[in-house]
Amino acid sequence: MGNGWRRDGAVPGRMLVLPPDNVSRWRVKGARRLLLLTIPTVTVRRILGGAAPDRLTEAFQPLSESTWEDALLTHLMTRLWDGTTGGHVTDRLLVDGALTTLVAQLLQRAGAVAGPMKYVALPTWKLKRIFDYVDANLHEEIDIVALSEVVDLSVRHFSRAFTEEVGETPHRWLMTRRAEKAMELLKRDSMTLAQIAEACGFASQSHFTRVFKQMTGATPKLWCNSAKVS
Repeated sequence: MGNGWRRDGAVPGRMLVLPPDNVSRWRVKGARRLLLLTIPTVTVRRILGGAAPDRLTEAFQPLSESTWEDALLTHLMTRLWDGTTGGHVTDRLLVDGALTTLVAQLLQRAGAVAGPMKYVALPTWKLKRIFDYVDANLHEEIDIVALSEVVDLSVRHFSRAFTEEVGETPHRWLMTRRAEKAMELLKRDSMTLAQIAEACGFASQSHFTRVFKQMTGATPKLWCNSAKVS
């Protein structure tokens, strides 16, 4: 991880954190079973909110220096695995709760707890309200005014806060969400492009095609054909 090779014993139950922007290569002899959890940086910041360190790489670096044990984190990792492979309606709620606790525990263990928390305009519950609203109304025209009203903020305040918390402007994120929904419908292969464009809230089929190509590098038809082959 930038410091040359080092040898460490493989002990069941021990773990290691690889901070963002680090490269790690492994040489392993013999059979091993590993449980790996990858958490996007934007997700970590969304969970921690105002407690998120400015530099995540440095904050979690102490947890990458050697392997260690943590009974709580072991339990949470197992719970996350069980939740993602289950089919119960409550699994998503349990996974969300376990992931939040896991990230907070990692931050505390790393000794990177920040000072006084800064004000967060869009905490997790407000972001969830926006995401739920968009998913329920994706077939409609949604503008930034409507989104700001969902969380009772001015357009200017909402736009700045959303971009800071999510890492994308509201418009860019919304177009991405529309494209993701279109991908789901394209895979089903039961609707025309015009129907998919309408269901995902695009102004027209041509608008859908243009945005989709910008997002994926391929037209909806080419993307669909490629998905079928793979």
